[in-house]
Amino acid sequence: MAVIATYTGEDRIGDRGQGVMLLTSTVAGPTDSMRLVGLPFWLPHVFLSIKTYSDAAGTVEATDITGVFTITVKTVNSMAYEAITDGPTITAATPTTSSWDGNTDGVNIAVTTPLTNTVTWRAILTFNQ
Repeated sequence: MAVIATYTGEDRIGDRGQGVMLLTSTVAGPTDSMRLVGLPFWLPHVFLSIKTYSDAAGTVEATDITGVFTITVKTVNSMAYEAITDGPTITAATPTTSSWDGNTDGVNIAVTTPLTNTVTWRAILTFNQ
């Protein structure tokens, strides 16, 4: 799996003392998998969703798409990528949010079933205490 991006931006919802953060990845192609590293492991509650787009810039949301993403995470205590129990896969046609509790240092998002009718995709993660 190639490292596509860490993340493009960090949006804090409130200040760090409130312990809520939103991270958005760069866009990836329809067959690209992604590894996000250097995540805020001090915020143990993590929620991940996938957005798909019909343009290269990642601004126009795609519709009528197919494809599956598989999520694995690396926590600071295990330091190995492992499957999560709540939403280990996300289906592009009916997107859901995957979530887990753990001091997460990295996330792998693999395209395990090819995406159709999409040009790019990105990961959206929120972290809180």
